[in-house]
Amino acid sequence: MDSSRQSRGPLVFDPSHFRFGVPIRKVTSMQQYDLYINAKKPAIGLYVRKGTNLPDLADKADWVFDGSAAQDLLPPSVIEGVAASGHAFRDMD
Repeated sequence: MDSSRQSRGPLVFDPSHFRFGVPIRKVTSMQQYDLYINAKKPAIGLYVRKGTNLPDLADKADWVFDGSAAQDLLPPSVIEGVAASGHAFRDMD
């Protein structure tokens, strides 16, 4: 028997960790971002963390919620911008 295996104790089978004989992998949640589109200039998008209010903008009423997106669907520049300042603008064209 492998000596490293012995040091961790006996292997115990837990059926709750398997489904149809295949190990279940835990899925970690991915950061989500809300997208707002400027109604007067639809080519401009504004991303914030999901559930976060819009930043203080002079024209806050011009921004319309357009949905949410997972982190892996956005370019790195958006993720970095939100991390740095709480929001990021994106050219939607």
